[in-house]
Amino acid sequence: MLSNFGVIFAPAADEAVAELSRVLDAGGRAAFTAWLPGGAVSVLASAAQELVRSALGAPPAPPGFGWHDTSAVSELFARRGMSVSVAGQHELVFTSPSPSDYLDVEVDNHPLAVSGFQLLQQLGQAERAREDLLQVLTEHNEDAAAFRSTSKYLVVVARAR
Repeated sequence: MLSNFGVIFAPAADEAVAELSRVLDAGGRAAFTAWLPGGAVSVLASAAQELVRSALGAPPAPPGFGWHDTSAVSELFARRGMSVSVAGQHELVFTSPSPSDYLDVEVDNHPLAVSGFQLLQQLGQAERAREDLLQVLTEHNEDAAAFRSTSKYLVVVARAR
């Protein structure tokens, strides 16, 4: 089973691992990628989520499971009789001519950004949200002449025993 930045968004980590355990035969493997904290794109995603939650009057999001925490992941999978190893740490670099251009592409194309900005537009909060998110990208930008954000991630392999 392969999950490229998918299972890490499951609302209940234990239930997701239970399902992985259920579908894997003995010796079967599940490989997944997990973002490491940090970088402009990670901060942008958190800020955007909080802007939408605030616009809806929802409380702040509860902390999610730390899929990047290899000790926590090992414990979670061990409860289902599975072992875990880290196959590697890698980087994904996001670039654009400017922070504003990057934000425009995200708002126009990323499904969560599209729906979030539609909601914020309806509530009259889209322009202020855009300004706030542009500030996040500008503050965390790695390139003074353009936009660059390096996001690190792990490749994790779990094996059913």
